[in-house]
Amino acid sequence: MSTRERTDAGLRALKALITSLLALAQEVSRGYAWVALLPQARWGALLAALTWLDNPGAASQGLAGAVAAWCGAGAAGAQTEERPIAVFNGLLLGLLLAHTGWASTAHGLLLVTAAALLGAVTTLLGTAWLRRSGLGLYSAPFAVLALAWGILQTQTIPTDPMATTCPGDPTAWLSSLGPSVGALLFLQSAWAGWAMLLVLTLASPYYLWLLLCAVGISTGVAVVAGGTTETISCSMHANALLTMLLVGGLMAAPGLISWLYAAVAAALAAMLAWAFASATHLPGYSLPFVLASWMALAAMRRHPKLQHLLHPLPQLPEQAAARRTMAASHAAYRRAPCLAVPFNGTWTVSQDIDGPHTHVGALRYALDFIRVVDGASFRGLGAIPADFHAFGEAVYAPAAGEVVQAIGHCADNAIGEVDTVNRWGNHVVIRMDNGLYVLLAHLRQGSLYVAPGSWVHQGQIIGHCGNSGRSPQPHLHLHVQTAPYPGSPTTRFHLTNLWLDSGQPLAHHALRALPVSGQAVCGASLPSIYPLALLPGRGLRFRTSVDGQGSVDWTLLCSLTPEGRWQLRSSAGATCIVTVHDAMFCCSERNAAPDILFDAWTLACANVSTSADVLHWELRNQEARHSVQGTHRALSFLGLPAMTVLHSTGHRTWDASRASWIQTATHRAAWGARDVQTQAHIPVRLGAANVEASWGTHRLTLTAVSLIQHGDVGISGWEKEINLAG
Repeated sequence: MSTRERTDAGLRALKALITSLLALAQEVSRGYAWVALLPQARWGALLAALTWLDNPGAASQGLAGAVAAWCGAGAAGAQTEERPIAVFNGLLLGLLLAHTGWASTAHGLLLVTAAALLGAVTTLLGTAWLRRSGLGLYSAPFAVLALAWGILQTQTIPTDPMATTCPGDPTAWLSSLGPSVGALLFLQSAWAGWAMLLVLTLASPYYLWLLLCAVGISTGVAVVAGGTTETISCSMHANALLTMLLVGGLMAAPGLISWLYAAVAAALAAMLAWAFASATHLPGYSLPFVLASWMALAAMRRHPKLQHLLHPLPQLPEQAAARRTMAASHAAYRRAPCLAVPFNGTWTVSQDIDGPHTHVGALRYALDFIRVVDGASFRGLGAIPADFHAFGEAVYAPAAGEVVQAIGHCADNAIGEVDTVNRWGNHVVIRMDNGLYVLLAHLRQGSLYVAPGSWVHQGQIIGHCGNSGRSPQPHLHLHVQTAPYPGSPTTRFHLTNLWLDSGQPLAHHALRALPVSGQAVCGASLPSIYPLALLPGRGLRFRTSVDGQGSVDWTLLCSLTPEGRWQLRSSAGATCIVTVHDAMFCCSERNAAPDILFDAWTLACANVSTSADVLHWELRNQEARHSVQGTHRALSFLGLPAMTVLHSTGHRTWDASRASWIQTATHRAAWGARDVQTQAHIPVRLGAANVEASWGTHRLTLTAVSLIQHGDVGISGWEKEINLAG
């Protein structure tokens, strides 16, 4: 091997080593963060620093346990999401042994390593066992091994680090909050506990409210149980607050119902901790938290009206509240799928949900549509199907998916007659990506354009309205069902991006609605107003001004993430994810990089309908923490769900002389901060080229000076100057 080859091999080995060390640091930091139920690694680094400042000897054994658990989990083939769980269980075991009389000796480190490896294996086995139930393992391996260690010891454990007595005076129960939080990481110093509480508050202000409630509940349980307030331990508080954070914050959307469930679960955890310590005289560690959390989350998962509160993946409550509010506003609500209007023109609902004729029992969630012109559904005598306005009208797919059934041979009925054998007549069943099925029935004989196994996109023509099946007059039947066969139980759904009418001219636009009998329904036009073209590398360069002070040029670019999602990125490093859903240009998942220009652009241009039919709107859709108004961000920091979003109202007009849409809006916080006024000029085929935002005495402007297209491999980039005056 030549010298150059040896050098290259050494560099590759060094690069691989650095990559492994960075991965280790990242996942160990996540393990530290998970001890406090924080999903981001950056908070774990702060918590790790607190353990070293509090007790370096114990911190070294805790780190040894975390690293040993990481190595053991990796060797056992643990998945990415499983390794941090193994890490924090190993970390807790290391800290426990350090605080129960084992000094930082070679024998102590060997014992920590062995315990951590056993904890990693236990974590993997327990995670696999619980995966089907949808429950997490949490700190169960640590609690079980810690209890086993206590039972097997021949002498009494010198100290119980989580059972130090907290101030128990009910009038001063707040003073126990810091030590109780510190007990999660076996922190002995009071200042370290309060510092850990500060980290939790910075990560999630809503967590602070949950912690206050948890300590109050735990104190109340101890007093009711008959114990003296002087014997209330931080272990009891710690189990209660962990349960409160997990059930009410990390795993469920914040709100009154989830708070009530979390409060009950926290009380149960406190009672279990009290009962365990009283009956066995052994520390319960985190076992009461695990048991209470399992029971609460399992009950919520089994309750049909509470399942929607749980997240598929853990997330901080502020993020959950903002995403949930935006999803509801933007017709992406998980509880009820949203369908596009399946026809052109204005149709009338002849039978709605729980309709008295056929929408009963398991088939209650359905809509029937007819066409009414001048108060009648037919022309002439209405003697034949062709006399009816709905007959022969095109029917479109209300959602994308795979066609699983397509029947088109049934004859159309004479007016007033029905086919009781082929109840649904000619129909199409489409399996959507959410696992549900949408059915369109009573189509015209021989009019289908699709066949079983074909894939359709939303808005694709699938057939024509007819009078087949149980249909006395031509109409269109629409419902969502849980299985592919017609007649399967129906489920809730909504229509999206539609105009509604109750006898007046069509004037009310709804992003998500369920029309009732007698209402006229018309789908809004296709999207035509885009703040920025969604093309890889496409962007705008702006000249900016903040309070009359000019600044360097600022750019906004569109790109694709590795997962295939659209992303906006500013020259200052601010990013957000863009989705276009049902004629909505939605921005979400804003990163933490400060950029008031980026916030002004998204506040003025995003999260409103892109349909040219929509001239007025009212939405609660913008995240207050990313507003240009400092007071909005300050209020959102308090952590209450109502303070995390802005109430936005706006309108747009068409400027024919400049071939541009002028879009103005007012954004208001829930608690009386100053309103933010925004205005955006959106020329056709260019995007939001001029944006203004004002609040109080402040004013911010962005004016596009050029259109940018970044190059790619084999493709040259370009930049074209923009003359807005022309």
